[in-house]
Amino acid sequence: MWDDVSCNQVIVRQTKRIATQLLIDIMLFILDIIDFCMIIIESVLLKKMRGSNVGAKLTLNQNQKAYDYLSK
Repeated sequence: MWDDVSCNQVIVRQTKRIATQLLIDIMLFILDIIDFCMIIIESVLLKKMRGSNVGAKLTLNQNQKAYDYLSK
């Protein structure tokens, strides 16, 4: 049915596909970590602006973003 060359080519193609998918998944995971860190940094910076109305509204918005992120 299959000779060794075509079998090896299929194995190489599947291995490349799996490696590419793994790399994409790792990159997306890193981006999720960065996004979460940015939410934390933004909320810490906005706590310093809490005296103004804009800061209070933005803090509520950031808290909602953090909640949405964690509830994924």
